[in-house]
Amino acid sequence: MKNLYIMVLFSFMSTVTLAKKYQGAIYDENNKPLEFVNVVVSSINGEFITGTITDSTGNFTVEVDKYEKFIVELSFIGYKSKTIEVTSKSSNTLGDITLYENSVELEGVEVFGKKPIISQKVDRVVFNIENSTLEFGEDGMSVLKQTPGILVSDDKISIVGKSQVKVLINDRLVMLSGNDLTEYLSTLSSNEIKEIEVIKIPPSKYSSEGNSGLINIKLKESKSDSFNGYINSTYKRASNNSYFNGAGINYKKNKFSAFAYLNAGVSDRLVTEDNNIYYPTNKWESRSNINYLSNYISERLGMDYQLSENTTVGVQYKGSMSKQGDTGFTRTTIIDNNESLNSILKTDNSLDGSSNYHSLNAHMITKFDSSKKSLSIDVDYYSKNTSKDNKSITTNTSDYVNTIDNSNSQNVDVFTAQADFIFPYDNFNLNFGSKVSSISNNSSLYQLYIDNEHNEEQLNNYSYNENMQSVYASFDTEFDKWTFKMGLRLENTMINSLSKSLDESYDYNYLKLFPTFFTMYTINDENSLSAGYGRRINRPSYKNLNPYRWYYNPYSYAEGNPYLKPYYIDNVEITHTYDNNLSSSLYFSNTTDGVDQITLTDKDSEIQATVLDNFLNERAIGFTQSVSFDYLGFVSSYIQYNINYTLVYSDRPETVDKQSGYNYSVSIDNTFNLNKKKTLLGEVNFWYSSPSVSGVDYILENYSLDLGLKYSFEKISLSLKALDILKTNNYIIESNVNNIRQEYSNYYDSRQLRLSLRYTFGSDKIRSNRKKYSNSDEVKRSY
Repeated sequence: MKNLYIMVLFSFMSTVTLAKKYQGAIYDENNKPLEFVNVVVSSINGEFITGTITDSTGNFTVEVDKYEKFIVELSFIGYKSKTIEVTSKSSNTLGDITLYENSVELEGVEVFGKKPIISQKVDRVVFNIENSTLEFGEDGMSVLKQTPGILVSDDKISIVGKSQVKVLINDRLVMLSGNDLTEYLSTLSSNEIKEIEVIKIPPSKYSSEGNSGLINIKLKESKSDSFNGYINSTYKRASNNSYFNGAGINYKKNKFSAFAYLNAGVSDRLVTEDNNIYYPTNKWESRSNINYLSNYISERLGMDYQLSENTTVGVQYKGSMSKQGDTGFTRTTIIDNNESLNSILKTDNSLDGSSNYHSLNAHMITKFDSSKKSLSIDVDYYSKNTSKDNKSITTNTSDYVNTIDNSNSQNVDVFTAQADFIFPYDNFNLNFGSKVSSISNNSSLYQLYIDNEHNEEQLNNYSYNENMQSVYASFDTEFDKWTFKMGLRLENTMINSLSKSLDESYDYNYLKLFPTFFTMYTINDENSLSAGYGRRINRPSYKNLNPYRWYYNPYSYAEGNPYLKPYYIDNVEITHTYDNNLSSSLYFSNTTDGVDQITLTDKDSEIQATVLDNFLNERAIGFTQSVSFDYLGFVSSYIQYNINYTLVYSDRPETVDKQSGYNYSVSIDNTFNLNKKKTLLGEVNFWYSSPSVSGVDYILENYSLDLGLKYSFEKISLSLKALDILKTNNYIIESNVNNIRQEYSNYYDSRQLRLSLRYTFGSDKIRSNRKKYSNSDEVKRSY
């Protein structure tokens, strides 16, 4: 834990001086105290002396010594700055000072002030980028890292208290995940972003799929016809070298707009996995080094045309092609109870694969009249084809040789159509819509098993078909200081699956309701209180439903479960927001019939079988708080912490019937302005997570320290980041199944050096709409 002290040294600094004290108080024109006003003291020549910020009563104190005359500059977002000249003979009391709202005149309309940085809506938190220190010189991922309620670790995006997250651009879902998503968000510039909405409990308009929150990134609107684009390149050095390159253009002229993006890259990552299994008579110690190598190219194209003043139509295409070539080596040492060597297993693995997908979207948006009533329609088709050839050769000290060849292919076709109506009225809003989807998944697996004694061939053909229909309606209204929003979503699902080789079929139909309810009470200008409830569903991925076994070596295999059922999550959250900055939330979730993966170990055969099943019921309660600071315009900090208690019940007799535990986590992100023009920025970021309970597993602590530099010059930006420099972002898991203890330690090559270059060209006045795909939830389950 000594590394924790490094974080403390980077994140907190203090200065102690002995000098003459000057005091003052700052108010707005309504005589209301202003908190967090920057107070900067400098010499007549502009040399920085000291500084502070005002407290909740508007008061401040500064200490100055050895200066006969100096300048006090007062500044606050949305207000006109004020400068005061002070001499050593001046009174210690600077008195009451008034700051006036800043106003700008835009085409004859005078606008005062700006939006608050953070505002609480009835069903979401809005982070206003235009009014923050992040407005210039950052990319989309950096902005997300300092957004309240969002955690970014090793380029993985999450929302506190949620197992999944989905990202939208202008209310349109981005059909990307993993590295594809983070690379895309890194191409966004912070000066393009208007605000970010964090939706922890999605309302009924959105699909009920997944225990996920939503991140809606709203971009600034275009104000004129324009053409712009970017070129970016990233080099990443971890254990191996990786490269990512991309380019994009946006065009708008009169009623026509279009965009095109192309990305290509090579990802080369080394993963180390250690596991120990303690059988009654011996211990198995294994270490795997797996090199994941992939090459990919992806493209996105789209265009929109305004048919009339009220109607716009458009199409979008998205496609990707990738090649995979993985190699790995596993060494397993078997030691008996008296610490004598029993035997050694060595397994060499190689995998060659390819994956291609194509997605096409057609959409229309029409407004009925000036009352803002509107209808939007989306029709989508998605097709994905994957193939993998995996070979493993296992030998031991007694000249035993085992060879396993696996060939797997999968074809997925998804068709969806969705319609959404918006009907605003004088005192309330009414929204409703419907969605239909059809999914066809066909996969085949060929396996050849050869050892010293016999050969065995197996073939599995599996098909999965799903049809779903859903409708929803939502209602919201405001009166006095109260806001209410409620909705209901009804989903009907029909499933048929067939394993031709095993001659097993499965049919499952269900009709479910998913209610949502939100309310907010505005106590005063500084305090608001909100509450929300929502019910969600998690459906199993297609590959997890395939009952066939996939062998890794003679002692280890994984298999799907065609009888997996969806499980349900109820979420409740209460949030208090103070002064549009300090956000505090109490949340509770209840998971019924949850799915988890366990490795069943047989003490006699010593076979390790990884299976999935509905066997968990989980309850979690937690408290999270976030706050941001901007100190003297030099350092901006965002601090967030989370404390929760989890209680898990298991129905599997092989596991413990109940497990519980506390977890706390904290993240501190600091950005330093290293020059007056604020074109050179430094970053020091740290996060820590204590031991926690996850299903039937116990996860040990982990943490990470990241450093970064960013330089911007006109349309060029250059960044250098060192991630996980202490190499502490590894996951250590412990579990007990069949009274056999298991330990796993995985490191995913997160310590890395990353160099990125981005060049933008053309006008910055436009960025094209990214269309929501109506089949996004179905597509995610195909991975």
